[in-house]
Amino acid sequence: MATEFLASGARDAFRDHLARHRSVTEALAEWCQARGIGAGPIRAERLAPEAGAGVPSALAVRPGEALVRRRVRLVRGGVALAEADNLYLPGRLPAGVARALDETDTPFFTLLAAHGFARDPLAPPRDAAGGALETVAVVTIGGRPVSHVHERFAPALWR
Repeated sequence: MATEFLASGARDAFRDHLARHRSVTEALAEWCQARGIGAGPIRAERLAPEAGAGVPSALAVRPGEALVRRRVRLVRGGVALAEADNLYLPGRLPAGVARALDETDTPFFTLLAAHGFARDPLAPPRDAAGGALETVAVVTIGGRPVSHVHERFAPALWR
C-alpha cells in the first residue's frame, strides 16, 4: 500500500512536471537526469504503427495532403520511458524535419526545438492500463497544426 501511495505521488509530480514543458523530450530528459533514470540522450526507437487509428479533425488535413504515422518508444540508456504515436503532416514541417524523422532516431520534439512550436493538450493526462500515464495533444507551428501525438508514459518514470 505504501509503495502504491509513493508511486501515485511521483506520478502526480511527473504530471505537473510535464505540464510545465512544451517539449515532452525536454521534460523527460530533466526528469530522468534528476532521478538517475537511464543515461545519455533520449532516442526514438521505431515501432510498428497501430492499425485502425483515424485522422483527428484537429489536424485540419486538406484533400491530397500527405499524412505520416510514426510510432516510437522513447528510451534513455536502455530504459523505456514512453511510447508515442505521432500523426504528422510532412508538408507543414520546417525544412529537413520530415527527412530527419524518416532517417534518424531523433525524437520529434528535439527536431522541433528551434522552430517555435506549441504543444496543446486536448485533454488532461489520464491514468492508463498497467500504471501508465496517457496524454493527447496537437502540435502547432505558428498556430497551424502539424502533428497529433498520443503519448503513453511508462511507470518506470515514477517507481
